Amino acid sequence: MPGGAALTRPTEFVASRRPGKRSATGQQVTQNKRAICMSKSVQSNSAVLVHFTLKLDDGSTAESTRNNGKPALFRLGDTSLSEGLEQQLLV
Repeated sequence: MPGGAALTRPTEFVASRRPGKRSATGQQVTQNKRAICMSKSVQSNSAVLVHFTLKLDDGSTAESTRNNGKPALFRLGDTSLSEGLEQQLLV
């Protein structure tokens, strides 16, 4: 799904691939995410389940929730996510 695409119905997933910032070692980190939401929109204070995979420039996986098959649960606005990732989920 292209970046900026809208969620069209409840329980639909939103997926995007966007470049992230450079890591401390200078490698580009890419964020792949899927958000499952039970409402028509994700808003500040929403609870979201997110599968994510962080990959380095060389293609190796730095971290992934897919390894254990369980998405991460976050509440937007509680400072547990970076501001950049929260903004991507709110789009």
